[in-house]
Amino acid sequence: MIAAEKEIAVGMRDVADLRHGYAERGWLTLAGLVRGEELQKIRQLIAEADRGGKFKVGKNGVQADQATAEYEKTMRVLRRLWTDYPEVEAVCWRVGKLVQQITGWSSTRLWSDRVFIKPGRKIGSKPTIWHQDLPKIPIDRRGFTTVWISIDSLPATKGAMTFLNGSHRLGPLGSTSQMAAESDLSEILSEADWKLVDGCTTAAPLEAGDATMHSGLTLHRARTNIEEEDRVVLAISYVDGEALYTGGANPVTDNLGMSPYKRMEHSTMPIIA
Repeated sequence: MIAAEKEIAVGMRDVADLRHGYAERGWLTLAGLVRGEELQKIRQLIAEADRGGKFKVGKNGVQADQATAEYEKTMRVLRRLWTDYPEVEAVCWRVGKLVQQITGWSSTRLWSDRVFIKPGRKIGSKPTIWHQDLPKIPIDRRGFTTVWISIDSLPATKGAMTFLNGSHRLGPLGSTSQMAAESDLSEILSEADWKLVDGCTTAAPLEAGDATMHSGLTLHRARTNIEEEDRVVLAISYVDGEALYTGGANPVTDNLGMSPYKRMEHSTMPIIA
């Protein structure tokens, strides 16, 4: 884990360690990514949006299989807060610079920010099944990563993320509906696949403002939140700035008028590093 100040700054040795860890495991833990007044303000903004009814999955959900009443009972989702709230925009830009250092991309594009609220046991939380992010992202290459910032302290029992170490080496394994039945890893991986992975790690506990960063090819899941309080996360996703849009359906890119197999030049998806 690394510590981060208001302006993220890491030395060359730290960057090398982060790059190595990300390349080996397909994910990292980043401590103290957001702290102090900045964290308090973002927590307040999310709470206000939640009370104001902005978390409507049918309108703001990130995938078609999430635009259902059943999903809305188990996860509340809002995306693109950065376009309305300067505090979120500042975090997106600052974290993007660190993402570029870790990934080594020549340029980094902001894909989208999303807030995921997994309710506590009173409402009835459900697990997030094993999946990769990249198969549902309409880009022509690897180069998708998500920084997942816990807004409050996160024990393992609150729906913490679990990663299959090294699974980014397997390539895309196919798209998965988040409403599908849970699958055991033995149903997902072949015998040869097991030689490329190195066990599972649950990224918990996290303090408020700590984060994980995972590749779009890394298999991950989150168990049920059995605590009383909601699990609140700000997830910011980035893509390699050289990636091309394939024309596939996705709420982030739908109706933007972009041409297939061209760079994603649009004001809602800026190059930030």
